[in-house]
Amino acid sequence: MREDLKILKKSHEVHEYFFNVKKSKWWFLTIGTYFFSFLKQVIWMLKQVPKPQIIYCWFADFHALIPTLYAKIFKIPLFVVIGGVDAVRNKTLNYGVFNSFWRAPIGRIIIKQASYLLPVDDTLIEAKPVAQLWGEAYPNGIKNHVKNFNSDWLELPTGYDGKLWVMGNDNRTKSVLTVAIITSPKRLLIKGIDLLLNSSTYLTDFTFTIIGVSEVMQSYIHKNFNLGDNVSLLPALDRKDLVTHYNTTSIYAQLSRSEGLPNVLCEAMLCGCIPVGSPVFGIPKAVTIPELIVDKPKADLIAKTILYAHENFSSNRIQFREHIQNHFSTEKRKQKLLSLLNRY
Repeated sequence: MREDLKILKKSHEVHEYFFNVKKSKWWFLTIGTYFFSFLKQVIWMLKQVPKPQIIYCWFADFHALIPTLYAKIFKIPLFVVIGGVDAVRNKTLNYGVFNSFWRAPIGRIIIKQASYLLPVDDTLIEAKPVAQLWGEAYPNGIKNHVKNFNSDWLELPTGYDGKLWVMGNDNRTKSVLTVAIITSPKRLLIKGIDLLLNSSTYLTDFTFTIIGVSEVMQSYIHKNFNLGDNVSLLPALDRKDLVTHYNTTSIYAQLSRSEGLPNVLCEAMLCGCIPVGSPVFGIPKAVTIPELIVDKPKADLIAKTILYAHENFSSNRIQFREHIQNHFSTEKRKQKLLSLLNRY
């Protein structure tokens, strides 16, 4: 979102709005918070005079409802970035816009009213069946959740700056890294951290580092997993500090059960990490090597793939960087996005 703001502010006058809801453990207080957040957004939207030429939203979720209705009433082109959570229904994890009785109809309204949908990967429109091996029996992607889907859409991958995410050393120790904001057991499962922790027991000569684990979840993990001395749990870090970890780690593991096109995976590859990932949405397109995609969510299979990656691809780090530079650069996203917006 920050990168899109940078792109748009260089060529457009941008009025930005961050919809922020702080949930309470008391349901009636949460409902009140939502009500006042919507009211605040309505007031802000009505103050946007003269009316905007374009409305641009990230994710087809409840926060985009008021902008969608505003766009409909005032006949303003509406662009919605589809990032992942707004294309899935995961009953097992109780995850996704289409798994909610009240968010699902809102998501459908936004998707049908949008002038253009901008999925970060085309599988968010219709997922490939292989992803179903990772825990869900029914298909995902917008086409499977929105009847008579006929909205215009354009695949618009997120972009990454090679000057920010610099290449590290070629020779790296046996090490595995994952970066994710883990604040609950649900988030742990969505990001596949449980699978990575279990696979660490098969590779005792590798170090495993997980960045972004809250203090509460660190206690939870130590209590519920049999961790060896080769596992380190760290809190969230600044972006500049992530570069240091990316530059020195051999393998970056993205074992998400649900994901769009992961920023951290692409950033790590720019820094020379060898990717190992799940077959979910945009992950295979970023990883690009089929042998580095784990077919089934099994710890032993993940461990074998990590070992295979380190032993066979350690001399190919620059190629992984070049793949991201060639296909997922900030400049490519900028050109594609502005070319589309300039039609309106």
